[in-house]
Amino acid sequence: MVNNPFEDVKGEGLTESQKMANEIQHYAPKIWGDGERLDVNTYAIAKSYIMAKHPKAVYLDLADTDDHAHEGKYDFYLDDIHGIDAMIGSLWAYLQSDPFYKNNTVLMVMPDHGRGEGKQWTSHGSGTPHSNDTWLMAMGPNIKALGEVKTRSQIYQNQYAKTIGKLLGFNFTSVNPIGEAIDGIGN
Repeated sequence: MVNNPFEDVKGEGLTESQKMANEIQHYAPKIWGDGERLDVNTYAIAKSYIMAKHPKAVYLDLADTDDHAHEGKYDFYLDDIHGIDAMIGSLWAYLQSDPFYKNNTVLMVMPDHGRGEGKQWTSHGSGTPHSNDTWLMAMGPNIKALGEVKTRSQIYQNQYAKTIGKLLGFNFTSVNPIGEAIDGIGN
């Protein structure tokens, strides 16, 4: 399933949670116009879908932090980070309570880009120093809990697809250059 902003999830036998997630997204303010809904609404649609359909892979794209950072609203940015952290915690708790997912699921969390430093924290891109610095969090079976890793090792975003493919049991290939699977995730 692909679900765009303000688009209702459709289909037979929607759960009450799915119906509610559909409904409430239309009551939320359209802070950034029709092209982007608030992360809390995206999360509600995604989690209710996960609970109802038990997909084997989910990609969830959250953007409130990026939008508030571009606007220079640091207080909102921090609130968004706190909210996303709570949503991830709630989702993980659910995954570990559901027999379909429990001890059989890897959760990977990563930004699509970094941010500039100092006065450039509101920006990113090739002209913004340090905006290519990002992070990756992964947890689940066969992933050793290391906490914050502070080594000289380097991972790259072009390794994510191969890593996710490995977790799903296949060898991802592409006509575009890609990196090797990340050591320690799914080994």
